[in-house]
Amino acid sequence: MLNRNFIFITALIVGLIFGDKIDLLSFLNIPILIFIMVVAMTETDFSQFRDLKKVVRPFVAGVLLNYFFLFAVLLILGKLFMVEGDLWSGLVIAAASPPGLAIMPFTALVGGSMFLSTVATFSAFIASLVFTPFLSSFFTGGELIGYFEIFKLFFLTLVLPVIIGIGMRKIGFADLAKRIHGNVVNIGFGVIFAIITGVNRSIVFENPGEILRLLIIFIIAVYGVAYLFKYILSKTNIDRKTAMSIIIVVSIKNSIFGAAAAYQLVGPLGAAPGTLFTFVTLSYLMFIEKIVAFK
Repeated sequence: MLNRNFIFITALIVGLIFGDKIDLLSFLNIPILIFIMVVAMTETDFSQFRDLKKVVRPFVAGVLLNYFFLFAVLLILGKLFMVEGDLWSGLVIAAASPPGLAIMPFTALVGGSMFLSTVATFSAFIASLVFTPFLSSFFTGGELIGYFEIFKLFFLTLVLPVIIGIGMRKIGFADLAKRIHGNVVNIGFGVIFAIITGVNRSIVFENPGEILRLLIIFIIAVYGVAYLFKYILSKTNIDRKTAMSIIIVVSIKNSIFGAAAAYQLVGPLGAAPGTLFTFVTLSYLMFIEKIVAFK
């Protein structure tokens, strides 16, 4: 497998060097995410999903942990660190975003429970369809995020890959998906990281004081929450595959969506929280095996 840290660091350097010029490649973000998700879904055994009783707990976990818990943590930290104005609006939109699409491919990468992560991601996405437009408007007093934008993302990056993945699995591509999965995830997210870094380079350098404050918030929300749940779960009898999935589910939001939505609704400064959230999340993914591993 190609070294993820090398790929991500190279992506960061490329983004910083080329800056806005790399925006020409931004159209690749969604196709790359779709391809990553298709590979992840091709190696997923969906037979467990037929038992609705087994689906209930991970469904509820996705809504409560990824959507509402992480949303509350980010808003509380935002108030404690006195984030205001457009940055506050951007933070709210990032916090109210759907679950991170990295949840499922990285669950497969670390050997977690794909069943739990898949159900939890779907349920948190459904929660975002219901609550994101309302919460983003209520806590900012601004324009709603449209339901259509969230539904389109939901269909393209989750529903469509599941349909294609099931078909690919039936015609015998599951073993191939397992062999290429690691490199597809690492290279795919590396390209996305380079694009995001380049497009948002100016935002980061023009507001150093505010950026530092937001970085602290997201480091606490991502790394702090992950290690908190790791400690709590280590004291329980929950099996390690399930525990690893819970840690991943509770710590990854679709911050790319949050940055894009905030840019449209608030402006360039409003996109800063989602952008920094993405940077912190990608750094987290570089070390995710060590973070979620239990002794």
